[in-house]
Amino acid sequence: GHTKCGAVTAALQTVLAGAETASVGGSIGKVLDDIVDAAREAIKQLPDAELAEQVTLATKLNVLNAMKKVVENSESIKAGIIKGDVAVHGSVYDIFSGKVEWLGEHPELPKLVGAPLPLFDFKSAPYETPANPSLGRSAGASGALNRLLEGNDRFSKGLSAVDSTTPVQSDPFAIVVGMAEVRVPLERVFDVAPGDLVVQRASGGIAGAPSGTLQASVEYAVARWKPKVLLVLADSDSEIIDAAIDQVSGGVIPTAPMRGVLDRVMVSA
Repeated sequence: GHTKCGAVTAALQTVLAGAETASVGGSIGKVLDDIVDAAREAIKQLPDAELAEQVTLATKLNVLNAMKKVVENSESIKAGIIKGDVAVHGSVYDIFSGKVEWLGEHPELPKLVGAPLPLFDFKSAPYETPANPSLGRSAGASGALNRLLEGNDRFSKGLSAVDSTTPVQSDPFAIVVGMAEVRVPLERVFDVAPGDLVVQRASGGIAGAPSGTLQASVEYAVARWKPKVLLVLADSDSEIIDAAIDQVSGGVIPTAPMRGVLDRVMVSA
């Protein structure tokens, strides 16, 4: 779709006037027939809004309707979506700025293809932090998590108990997989002694690749020290996450090394 669409505006004006698109007649009337459902829904959602606002919403709704028809009317496209070979996305082009607003996939995609889409559900479902996060299923895990929680609380309050005189430990109680952008040593973030943690860092926090070096290193640490907790730690202001979101929004394609990281992050972006 695009902004300031004359056909969408005409469909809205026809509905607002209480007329039927059949009264328009000709090829224009046929075009409006395909848009009138979006126009009615926009008026229903924004009954007291200005026409321009209703046109903006109706344009997006019309894109979603077009996506729905494309998927429902093509068995090959349905099959491609189910296999993960095809992705149908919606967008609106701003005729003044040239910027494309990306609407993503249809929110009812599993229903449209008639099959479960676990990856789509994961990407589209909002993440909600548990009100009471679990502190471990064993006494050892609970103790390790509490040490991390209490240490971070001291660090954030400027009450760290660990300093340069604290002896180095040889029996780490947790593994922390963190992002490479964190500037502070993670032992300091949790106010633990040197050697209390096995720290692994990766750009974008992209651990978990089968047979990858970081994955192998984490598995070795688990086998070697048998820590009670493995903590995956992100940071609240990541340039890599920002870049991944920019890619989803149609940003400039990055270099190959950067894509190697961003491709792994974009499923969450």
